[in-house]
Amino acid sequence: MLFAVAVGGFVVRMAAIVGIMVLLNRLAFFSPLGFVLAVVPTTLLLIGFEMKLLAGRVEADSWTFPAGPERMSR
Repeated sequence: MLFAVAVGGFVVRMAAIVGIMVLLNRLAFFSPLGFVLAVVPTTLLLIGFEMKLLAGRVEADSWTFPAGPERMSR
C-alpha cells in the first residue's frame, strides 16, 4: 500500500510539472530548457530523499518485539 502511495505521488508530481510547464510556455520570458534544468535535479533529490525515508520506515516495520519483558534463564 505504501508503495502505491509513493508511485501515485510521483505520477501526480510529474503531471503537475508538465501542467505548469505548458501554462508557463505561453509567456514570452519563459525558458523550457531553464525550467527543465531546474526541475529535474530537484525532483531527483526529492525522490532520493523519499526513498531513504521510506526505506527507514520499511526497515523499522520489519522489526518485531515481544509483548512483555521476557527474561532468559541460564
